[in-house]
This record gives sequence, structure tokens and C-alpha cells, in this order.
Amino acid sequence: MGSRKDPWFDDKPFKEGWPKGVRPFLLGDSERLGVGRDQSLYYDGKKVLVSKKITLTWLQSFIAILAAAATIAIAAVEVLTFLGLSQACG
Repeated sequence: MGSRKDPWFDDKPFKEGWPKGVRPFLLGDSERLGVGRDQSLYYDGKKVLVSKKITLTWLQSFIAILAAAATIAIAAVEVLTFLGLSQACG
């Protein structure tokens, strides 16, 4: 089998700053897109998987936990105030 190059995916970037082998989405490509019952995106009948793991540093984790704890504490105070029980807290 001979190797035929696809003119849309040649070795040079389509635009400056674009990675090699990436081309713009054309109007004719829209019929290749689909949406499943579970709102998943499909391209050419294959499910498009989008995932990216986020790893926090220890400092970011500490700040996130601190912010969550502060949010819970403020919510508790607001609920107690709403119920008229804030005088019992201090």
C-alpha cells in the first residue's frame, strides 16, 4: 500500500501557534458529530473522551481544605442565626 498524504493534515501547522496535524473544524464536518442520550459527544460514531487529571500541591490542598472548612463554618453560623439560635453561641 502506498502512503497517501492527507492535504488537511500535513506536517506544517495550519496557523502560527497551532500544533502540527491540527486543522480547523469545517461546516461539512458537523454531520460527523453526534450527541448520545447521556449527553456524551460522538465523532464518527466514536465517543469523544475528554479527561484531564488535576494534581494539587500540598499548599493548594491545604488552602482548599481551609476554604472548605471556613465555608462550612460560615454556613453553620448563618443557619443558627436564621433559626434564632445565634445568641446561644456566644
